[in-house]
Amino acid sequence: MYTMSQINHIKDLSSCGYRISEISKETGADPKTIKKYLAQEDFPPMPPVVQGQPSKLDPFKPVIQEWLDEDKRHWCKQHHTAKRVYERLVEEHGYTGSYKNSVSGTIKTRLRWKVFLQHQ
Repeated sequence: MYTMSQINHIKDLSSCGYRISEISKETGADPKTIKKYLAQEDFPPMPPVVQGQPSKLDPFKPVIQEWLDEDKRHWCKQHHTAKRVYERLVEEHGYTGSYKNSVSGTIKTRLRWKVFLQHQ
């Protein structure tokens, strides 16, 4: 993404009679990019922000965090595996999301916990 000053520079060079290949050498931009910016008439002030959908796992994250916090008090062999977290979510809380999402959520929660402990 180029700044407005860079885009204006490209447009100025074009209006001065520079060819796309010359502008490309001057600015270091790809010729396709230069064509794209020369073809655009107006530029929105901010690029559109894509709104993400909330995960099905979001309401269950505090429960998972509680389980993982509880695991810290037990020895390693008794810690929850990602599979066990998924099974407990389905059995005890009626989780309808996929196994993959529960695994990624569990891993992210564990990583946040490790980063938190390193900064203590």
